[in-house]
Amino acid sequence: MKKSALLVILFTLIAQIFGQTLADRPVAVVKLHKTEVLPQTKFRRYEQTMKMQKKGVDLTLDEKKQLLDVLINQLLVRQDAAKLGISVSDEEVLPAAMQGLSMELQQMGQIPAGAVLTDPEQFKKLLVENGHDYDLYLENTRNSLLIEKYITQTRRNDFDSLPAPDSKTIEEFYNQNIAQFAQPEYVMVSQIFFAVKTGDDKASVKKKGEDLFRKITGGQISFDDAVKENGDDFPFTKIKGQPFTVARADAQAAKYFGQAFTNELFAGKEVSRIYFMESAVGFHIVKIADHKQASVLGVDDRINPMQEITVRTYLSQIIMNQMRQQLYARLQQEVVQDLRSRSEVNTFEDAL
Repeated sequence: MKKSALLVILFTLIAQIFGQTLADRPVAVVKLHKTEVLPQTKFRRYEQTMKMQKKGVDLTLDEKKQLLDVLINQLLVRQDAAKLGISVSDEEVLPAAMQGLSMELQQMGQIPAGAVLTDPEQFKKLLVENGHDYDLYLENTRNSLLIEKYITQTRRNDFDSLPAPDSKTIEEFYNQNIAQFAQPEYVMVSQIFFAVKTGDDKASVKKKGEDLFRKITGGQISFDDAVKENGDDFPFTKIKGQPFTVARADAQAAKYFGQAFTNELFAGKEVSRIYFMESAVGFHIVKIADHKQASVLGVDDRINPMQEITVRTYLSQIIMNQMRQQLYARLQQEVVQDLRSRSEVNTFEDAL
């Protein structure tokens, strides 16, 4: 009986060791500056993550081969980057990972456009909920950052020699995308804002605003002087009296102020005149700084009247970014081909 029990234990141990050996068999062995093994267990974790991204659909053999190529390329870049002293710090990884997931969630409509995750715990929770392996996601982010650093540092001359787009290129791009530069009717206003909060005596807030309005229109104080000292801070401007624009079809403004207020802004208000108005959030002494009808912006017009950047400058930046992205994609292929040509790579497709 004792001998039988011992045999069972021994058989179990052998089975566990044999199973572990099989699980950790290599799917690839690479050598650039040193020999490294890509174990099957790690490959399976990446494969499982991709499967979850495909809503539970198994990867095809071609997809597995593509994944294997990506992981081999990452190993080779890591080896050469280490030899050249190129690295990515821990402090760089988490913010980049949160930025990457934020963009993914924006595209899926899970968070508003432009929103960025900043809380590590919330990031980890949303990451797992969306089918990602936390450790692999951070590792992949580190690898992406490292590849970007590696390419931009080893091929810096290629990026530095990129020519700025000429006027003809910019204007052709503008003409092809002119519909994107349709500008709605808008007014630019400066205001003294009197907020009505829950529990406030609305009548007294209104009287305070009307008294100041009478002083301004009666010439006792100028609007420009009054705007610096009076009223409440406004959530959409950094300093009191700072001009801001409201478009005719601005849904955000209509939701905040109330549709009646935004409609009134466009109802025959004269530029440079001062008006006393009521909105859903309080009372306003408003000075109309500008009123523009709907139009299409010219290539040398400002995109935003409050900023200096023109359509030409904006398009130049877009074209330059596209050129850099195209160059980066080409250099990435060249770098991988170069590393592969200097390396020994053995793959084991039967382990995929």
